[in-house]
Amino acid sequence: MTSPSRWWPPGSEVVWRSLPEGAVGTVLAVFVMEDGPRSTVLFQPTGAPRLHRRGRRGGPSGRNMLPGGWDGGYDNSALAGPPMIRLHPVGERFSVIRRWNEVSRTIEGWYVNLEQPWVRTPIGFDSRDDVLDIRVADDLRSWSWKDTDELEWSVEVGKMTAEYAEDVRRAGRRVIDMIESGAWPFQPSAWNLVPPADRGLPRIPEAWATTRWPAL
Repeated sequence: MTSPSRWWPPGSEVVWRSLPEGAVGTVLAVFVMEDGPRSTVLFQPTGAPRLHRRGRRGGPSGRNMLPGGWDGGYDNSALAGPPMIRLHPVGERFSVIRRWNEVSRTIEGWYVNLEQPWVRTPIGFDSRDDVLDIRVADDLRSWSWKDTDELEWSVEVGKMTAEYAEDVRRAGRRVIDMIESGAWPFQPSAWNLVPPADRGLPRIPEAWATTRWPAL
């Protein structure tokens, strides 16, 4: 698995990693659907392997890693739900996640994950989840914040500063403006994408932990 000089070709097996607190927090094995100067689109089939940091968790939902709670290990899992398509507009602080319906072969739902702009690595892409997310109605006519309580908790326990949290909110409000104005990629016509029918599962390479990551 070697990064191309410019873009990953369709069908490439790569990993998307989230890097909280200067370490690898989450690793997702995915296929590249599209990769270019405007956007990168990844496909995560049902059963695709994942890694998550192991340790003491808490917070409003009980799922957030506590400060100093990581024990240095990782739990293995696999995507149990429907296949997912993740589109990241290059340079933006979010990605749009939608479901792939294997029966109707259509893309469904809208979910915005606020995160740092993706950085290319020799094994895929690195980012960092910014906690706050946005749920979007199927018809794109309404939206709602998700995990505002977790963002506030992250400030309270010192995982991020109040200034950074407000910056995340500003990034989210900019995305909401895009949703409400029907800007790309919040247009059904922008999602003329079809995953390959016979693809197997992507793999997590041995270098997932040793490949150096940039500062995010």
